[in-house]
Amino acid sequence: MIDNYVGTFAEFDNDSGDNFWGNIGAGILVYAKNTKKFLITYRSAFVNEPHTWGIIGGKLDDDVQSDIETAAKREFKEETQYKGNINELIPLYVFKTDTGSFEYHNFLGIIDNEFKVELDWENEDYKWLTLQELLEINPKHFGLDNLLNDKKSLDILKKLEKKTNNESYFKSLFLKNNFSEIELNSIINDNYFQDVEYYDDGLIVYRTISLVKHQVENFMKLNNNGIGEYWTLKNDLEPIWGNNAEYERDYPNEPIIDIRCKGFLNFKDIDWKMMRYAYDDDYHHFIDEKEIRGKNGSGVIFNIKCNILKNE
Repeated sequence: MIDNYVGTFAEFDNDSGDNFWGNIGAGILVYAKNTKKFLITYRSAFVNEPHTWGIIGGKLDDDVQSDIETAAKREFKEETQYKGNINELIPLYVFKTDTGSFEYHNFLGIIDNEFKVELDWENEDYKWLTLQELLEINPKHFGLDNLLNDKKSLDILKKLEKKTNNESYFKSLFLKNNFSEIELNSIINDNYFQDVEYYDDGLIVYRTISLVKHQVENFMKLNNNGIGEYWTLKNDLEPIWGNNAEYERDYPNEPIIDIRCKGFLNFKDIDWKMMRYAYDDDYHHFIDEKEIRGKNGSGVIFNIKCNILKNE
């Protein structure tokens, strides 16, 4: 039986003779939102790097270069018998050999709930671990070790620890701040809460600023200068509020540039008086643009990052 597995590996030797199975591979480090834990498996004696903890993945056919994500999902489901959806797939560290003959694409896969893994011959055991437990477990497959030592990838994983589904809490705040059950149900039915990015203590907000070209450089240096209280929970690239009539009048020959800004608003800093005003003043605008107001304008929006939209 073991000889059969050895023969399989020989068949898929790397083209350049490097000690890898095939020329391209991919794997998914899966994260369950309900427990905030990551899934890893303990590799069997019949695979490369045996008896180490790693993520789930493997060799891909060389012709899948154009759709590595789909192939990685397929590989994950084959090895675990997972029947659910992978809601989001986020690219992480890509390992490449010095010769360029082999590359391995790591992804972070977000699912709703932990599940019972049905192991095949490639793995002997599995664990659902917190990020801290993941960092501490040994022995690690060198691929997992490289992934966790990649700063950009690790920062993405750390943010998950703070991210949560606080939709029910956000809804409860409406009831605590002079919105009726009927009004809340109307807001829910009109999808105001759909696709909002929640964290333990707040949520992500967006705003588009329109400036004439000569103002852009200074704005980007200050980053959040002039950003007011009007924000949205929608992550789209279209301008949200206001018109450009004044700019067109005062600077008729200068292009108008839209700048998309993203920030963080703590639940405790939501301005419920202005939320009530926005709801009563124009309900459809409030819903369509998913308006969100912070106390004292921009002073309570944190970690603001802005990008220039290509609209010239």
